[in-house]
Amino acid sequence: MYSRRGKRKTTIKWSIVILILFALVVILGGTFSRYSDTANGTAEIDFAKWSVKINGTQMNAISSGELPITLSYVSSDYVSENKLAPGGSANFTLEIDPTGSEVAVDYEIQIGAVSGLSNNGSEIKLSSATYKIGSGAEQNATISSGSGTISFTEGLADVEAGKKVTVVGTIIWDNDNDSNNAADTENGRNDPTPTATVEITAKQHIQ
Repeated sequence: MYSRRGKRKTTIKWSIVILILFALVVILGGTFSRYSDTANGTAEIDFAKWSVKINGTQMNAISSGELPITLSYVSSDYVSENKLAPGGSANFTLEIDPTGSEVAVDYEIQIGAVSGLSNNGSEIKLSSATYKIGSGAEQNATISSGSGTISFTEGLADVEAGKKVTVVGTIIWDNDNDSNNAADTENGRNDPTPTATVEITAKQHIQ
């Protein structure tokens, strides 16, 4: 009969043999013959289009400060035609056309204070603004201190339908009190050419 020590040695030997066989199986397992194929291809990516025009001109084609904005003066029996005087007002219209775009669009229109006056004490400012999408209802935007920002989104359905956005701003020469008389008179005498900066930004709407 084997001694207890002899049995232990035999067990260790068989364990070593099994480990060696297992290692050989792992090493040699990858060398067996088998079928194998590889294929590759390309996937075409169809980009959504982007095209926005302002007053009929592509936005990317308009250099800084070169967007023509025409004022329509509100007629008065007491002021010459197409002129602004204290108490008078004028409107400007922007038409934004996203026809051809294939994404929803966020619009931001920033309207700055009037500059270039001989005397900045005159109350010439943007008093109000509205916008509407297609033939939808007009939305009012309150403008404070002669400047303001209008922000809104045109949904994908309206963009795909080619609905244009119309923005109307109103500039007034406020004569709410006599404290402005001196500044108003100086501006009228010196005949300055003031301007109001309008910046329009269109971005893809991201949820």
